[in-house]
Amino acid sequence: MILAAIYLSTLIVLGSAKSLLYDKNFYEREFGKLGVYNNFEKRFIDQKAIMVQDYFRNNSELDSFFSEQEKLHMRDVKNIVLIFTRIYNIIFYTILIVLVLLIFYFFKMSRFVRNKYLTLISKSFILSFVFIAVLSGIFYISAGNFSDNFITFHKIIFSNDYWMLPEDSHLLQMFPEKFFFDFAEKTVINSLIFSATLAIIGLVTLIFLRKNRLCLPS
Repeated sequence: MILAAIYLSTLIVLGSAKSLLYDKNFYEREFGKLGVYNNFEKRFIDQKAIMVQDYFRNNSELDSFFSEQEKLHMRDVKNIVLIFTRIYNIIFYTILIVLVLLIFYFFKMSRFVRNKYLTLISKSFILSFVFIAVLSGIFYISAGNFSDNFITFHKIIFSNDYWMLPEDSHLLQMFPEKFFFDFAEKTVINSLIFSATLAIIGLVTLIFLRKNRLCLPS
């Protein structure tokens, strides 16, 4: 149950981050809020944002708008994105296969076994919400030191100093630090909402099973 909850909570967080990474509307809202459109023409910079998204998808390369140092840093970022995408895909398809098998054999199982699996799945839903809630709490507690944590993150993740870009870097002008804070916060909020929905489903299922005296004791 704990392992299933860890897998599920990881899937939810990575899925939330992945959907946001390729969300054109999120980029446009952030560019408007952070004043990026004051420095660049809207249509032009929106095209560059799409180029970055396509670059992460392996559908394009970065053009001369970005310096060589920026391209080198983005290559490192892309490698990290690909690693997390692989992790997401592995967990997603593993859970999908397990669910398909459970659904296929569900009505062939005895009532005892069926309710055992329903109980475990429901508790995994609730526990995954607890994990994500704790993660969210850690995020907001450390939000006041986001700048320091952001720098520490770069020092840990990257083995070079390509990320130390000059202030007039196009990449920094497009994606200031506040963009990444908003990205992280939105990922946390979306993850909380989705996991809370699953937790409610799990709780309702447990209540239903116990009301009907079908739930196995812990």
